Amino acid sequence: MSRTSWKSKVGFIFAAAGSAVGLANIWRFPYIVGKYGGAAFICIYLACLLLIGIPVFLSEVLIGRTAQKNPRSAFLELGKNKFWSSSGTFTIITGFLISSFYSVIAGWVLGYLVSAVFGQLNHFSNPAQAEGFFIGLVSNPIWAVSFHLFFMIICFFLLQQVLVIGKIKELKDNLL
Repeated sequence: MSRTSWKSKVGFIFAAAGSAVGLANIWRFPYIVGKYGGAAFICIYLACLLLIGIPVFLSEVLIGRTAQKNPRSAFLELGKNKFWSSSGTFTIITGFLISSFYSVIAGWVLGYLVSAVFGQLNHFSNPAQAEGFFIGLVSNPIWAVSFHLFFMIICFFLLQQVLVIGKIKELKDNLL
């Protein structure tokens, strides 16, 4: 079975940027900047990004390109001992946990979208009412689980379509 790879550098850059930015930088970053000193916080943030984030990102790309394997096997091949194999397994578990968190948040967003369509978000006169509405929604297990499940079903069908399109292209390439 052939190993898939990125079709273009632009696609890889967008995927890497989307993965690196994450939701926390979008919804929490402005709040933290305002709370902890504005420009001073941004300077520290950028320094950490340059000194930690970019080297880690480049290391991951280099390991992936060199080994051409899954993280566990790549770390084992390059590190030549079980400690590095465990580190590769840890990266897989970390990715799973982060994806689990984001899927819950995406379920909330989907739930809020439905609430907005039905006009349930336009009657708040102060932030405390909006907060109360949020707490009421997320504390309702049926609401939270149903929208999370709905989001996961959407993801399943989208990924299924991507796989089907990939199989069709593979069959077409094999016939030609």
